[in-house]
Amino acid sequence: MKSLIVAVLFTFAFVPALWPQSNEKYGSDEQLCLRNYSLYKGYLKNNSFPDAKMFWQKMIQICPKYSTGIWADGEKIYKEIISATTDPLKKSQLIDSLLWIYDQRITYFGDNPRIPIGYILGKKGISIMQYGTRPIEEGYNTLKESVAMQRDNSNAAVILTLMKASKSLFSSGMITAEEVIENYSSCISIANVNLLKDPEDENFLAARTGIEQYLISSKAADCPTLVNIYLDQFQENQKNSEWLVKIIDLLKSTGCSDSGLYTQSVEALFVLEPSAVSAHQLANIYFTGGNYERAVEYLGKGVSLGEESEEKANMYYELAYIQYVHLKNYQKAREYALKAIDLRPHWGDPYILIGKLYIDDRMSVSDKEFEQEAVFWAAVDKFIQAKKVDPEQSKRVNELINQYSQYFPINDDVFMWTYRDGQEYKVGGWINELTTVRSRKL
Repeated sequence: MKSLIVAVLFTFAFVPALWPQSNEKYGSDEQLCLRNYSLYKGYLKNNSFPDAKMFWQKMIQICPKYSTGIWADGEKIYKEIISATTDPLKKSQLIDSLLWIYDQRITYFGDNPRIPIGYILGKKGISIMQYGTRPIEEGYNTLKESVAMQRDNSNAAVILTLMKASKSLFSSGMITAEEVIENYSSCISIANVNLLKDPEDENFLAARTGIEQYLISSKAADCPTLVNIYLDQFQENQKNSEWLVKIIDLLKSTGCSDSGLYTQSVEALFVLEPSAVSAHQLANIYFTGGNYERAVEYLGKGVSLGEESEEKANMYYELAYIQYVHLKNYQKAREYALKAIDLRPHWGDPYILIGKLYIDDRMSVSDKEFEQEAVFWAAVDKFIQAKKVDPEQSKRVNELINQYSQYFPINDDVFMWTYRDGQEYKVGGWINELTTVRSRKL
């Protein structure tokens, strides 16, 4: 019995201490707290913001820990009143109060996992930049802190505003080009991660475009500066695929894809993660630089890695083009063009290319003029086929047909070779293709 009495007394001794904690959300006067809550909510619902502000202020004096939602309401109330205020002094005071609201929300609900400190700091940083009553570096630092906390969970508006602030501070000489570029890399990475989740997200699509524009217009990222900053880092990161992707995207978006660092980075990424896309990128780099053998090498790797797709058809066509125009391997060019047609049957360009290479290599078919001229029949057949499968090419193809039909054999030559119009004819040599006799009248 004595032990039971002691236990009961011990329990009741702690009740007074626990009681305020259990009613902490209502503050010193639960009834008054709820009354002011109800009043400000009613005015807020009716968009009567000055009245809502009056009762909201009374409530937070009594029960600031009521809920995180009351601070979100306060933010809305003050933003509406700020937008309607024209007096500069009053407006400045209201903006200070708005920024104070963000601080108080962190004080009372900074441990809320659903709405973390980083999220609130992002909203505060945007407001600092939007209203311009505080130094721009304060907004910049607040946004930087927010992004460091939120990372890929950062809001699209936050990363966009951080880049805007970066541009302004760089223009004023307050931050270095390297810091601007580092901010760009962080922000664009966040945008890309979120767009992988939802490619149609309009907010992040707009943010990504804006981030790139701020970087370019800042002039912090000229090619020599970028190469100077990242060339030394390349040696340490050439086996870090995440770093390589970041640098490749940065160099491409700033027009520096013709730099040696870009080529090195794409090649290093290809070694780590061979793919049709990176092989295609390397092929384009070498093609632009006039190194057609290396371009062919990487296009070959690209088609071997790629799935049956439009991009693979494009790579086959590019192989055909290089073999035809630059390496003068006409048979190989036709082989690749036909593979492009297999993957993309309604594409007229490969047919047009085959027709042109027939014409260019007609001298190899025979040393006889008539048989060389007969090649134009086979070439025009390809142009006609291009128009048939790809009607959008009709205007261009009709011009080619009219141009090269003028080189058909004349009537007398057709007669001398014992042929007549409409008869089947086989073009010789490597072309080795059936066509139809069509004479040209003088």
